[in-house]
Amino acid sequence: ADTARAQIAATVNGIQPLLRRIEPGDLEGSQGEFAVQVGSFVGEQNASNEVARLSGLGFDAFRVNDQVGSRTIWRALVGPVADRDQARQLKARLAGEAGVEGLVISHP
Repeated sequence: ADTARAQIAATVNGIQPLLRRIEPGDLEGSQGEFAVQVGSFVGEQNASNEVARLSGLGFDAFRVNDQVGSRTIWRALVGPVADRDQARQLKARLAGEAGVEGLVISHP
């Protein structure tokens, strides 16, 4: 969470990230998936450009948006994959093949 907060603070001025605590048992029985977030942008086109670049390198990249206060934040993601271990492997592959650091996140 600290890494994510630092990345958001470095890239998006004036936005306070939301931090959600997951308690033991919150995910029991869930069929959630994971993705690797590789960017967070205030401009839709910037997110689209990163998705296109990663797609061109053979990654399953996509973008999502969230309303944070009065701003729309666009996130570039790769995945989804079925479990956290696969997401960690994907994150390492992204660093090696695409030169991007990422954050493993639950998705959706």
